[in-house]
Amino acid sequence: AALLVAADATGNEFRTAPLWGAAQSAPYLHDGRAPTIEEAIALHEGEATPTRDRFRALSRPDRAALVGFVKSL
Repeated sequence: AALLVAADATGNEFRTAPLWGAAQSAPYLHDGRAPTIEEAIALHEGEATPTRDRFRALSRPDRAALVGFVKSL
């Protein structure tokens, strides 16, 4: 398989897109497999695992508030 290079990301890295306009940019992730922001967070692994786990540990209202904030950008 060919390796893609985007901005400063090499073929074995992914460039994280800016969050501005995230509400209008679904689907998410480099391959579009996450239909929602919540699912995009849930699918993160590797060095993003601790952040994903902290998001999962939030109360439902706090998760909703965080997603609402990201959608407001």
